[in-house]
Amino acid sequence: MRLLIDTSAIPLHAKTLTGIPRVVQNYQNFGYQYGVQHGLQVLPVTFSGGKMVLQRASRNFPYPDGLPARARRRAILPALYLALHYVCMAAAYCVSAVIWAATLAKRLHSMPGWLEKPAGWFWGKYMGTSSFAPQADDILFSPAYWHDIPPELYADLRGRIKASYVLVHDIIPVSHPQMYRSPWRDHFRKNVGLALGNFTGVICISHYTADMIAQFFPKEAAAARIAVCHNGLEPLAKRDPATDGATPRMVALFRAQNRPYLMVGTIEPKKGHLMVLEALKTLWASGHSQRPLVIIGRKGWMYDAIVTALAQPDVKDRVVWLQDATDAELAYAYRNTALLIHASTVEGFGLPLVEAATYGAPVLSNQSAIAHEVLGRFGLYFENDAGSLATALIAFETPGTEAAQRAVMAHFAWPLWQDVVPTLLDALIADATGRKPLPPVIAPVRGLPQATARG
Repeated sequence: MRLLIDTSAIPLHAKTLTGIPRVVQNYQNFGYQYGVQHGLQVLPVTFSGGKMVLQRASRNFPYPDGLPARARRRAILPALYLALHYVCMAAAYCVSAVIWAATLAKRLHSMPGWLEKPAGWFWGKYMGTSSFAPQADDILFSPAYWHDIPPELYADLRGRIKASYVLVHDIIPVSHPQMYRSPWRDHFRKNVGLALGNFTGVICISHYTADMIAQFFPKEAAAARIAVCHNGLEPLAKRDPATDGATPRMVALFRAQNRPYLMVGTIEPKKGHLMVLEALKTLWASGHSQRPLVIIGRKGWMYDAIVTALAQPDVKDRVVWLQDATDAELAYAYRNTALLIHASTVEGFGLPLVEAATYGAPVLSNQSAIAHEVLGRFGLYFENDAGSLATALIAFETPGTEAAQRAVMAHFAWPLWQDVVPTLLDALIADATGRKPLPPVIAPVRGLPQATARG
């Protein structure tokens, strides 16, 4: 029996991994350890040219120890193929953006598809052409961007392998389509609906995501076997916690005299940056608080209005935006901020909530189902508008409130990835082999979260 970890559509060579790629990296790395401990071969796979192939090894996603050298498929010109792939993708995106901005968008609807074909060809040459034959006793786990893969490829595996399981992070492009561009969001919805029935089991990273699947795909959800397994926590500061991340810029930003508020996450509409800026302007003008704001996160999508707002004269001197913070610097920010402001309207999981709480930072979050699920009684909350946020911030600045909240956060706990991964893999293998059916909630015994309201 082999465990195949599907790493499709993952950026193999990104300098820093965040979000879903980081989740996949943890499942792969701890999956390899699980394989060694249980005498099970664990292999990274993907799809290329309509076939399953072994994922090419990279710094972020290496091969497991002991994999035969011939399986590494070192191409003669891999770097050239990879470069040409990205050149074609960049050209496709640029032309696509022009097309969709033009009045002829509908008439030229099919243009982006054929523009991306050369990129796909070069990617296939980079990955290699030798197929990876699935075996009858294989178990496939797909924690990556499975919705970007043609659903028929997963459907074709049914009956050819023992079992397949998919990890669903969120379906926000379906539940909140206004936050994503067309036609990608339409493609996403179609593939989710088709793919849900192609797997033996569906694992959701939160109860919220499971509820959304039931709401927007009721027929598919009724036929699927759905379980919930929260993401694990990855410690950000792996060295001396007293000094790690204390770079000159972080020390200067997080001075004890006037510690800033903090926001963490990509720059995109759902994160609530504009609402936070409006609330802070109210506080700064009224004198209730003069704390600056530090934003840590890269550009995501549909960010133009946010970037413009950050550059306004009444904001730019009070807001610092870091797009290149390291993990250690992020940990330093969590330890030294006055308050994490989590203004996101919707998330599949909300990792900054867990990270900040683990490092003892008070958290003020937008009222959302996922915030209450992962943070629960440990959080402070506001309604989804700038006025409510400003009121909550004024209340936080009341003497003694921060100290009291830090005392509460000292009791927060969350399971680590090294506990989550083997627990989930145990459950998948037990289900696939018929020893024990997939439970509705999968959680490690050690390090159980104290914040969840369900499960």
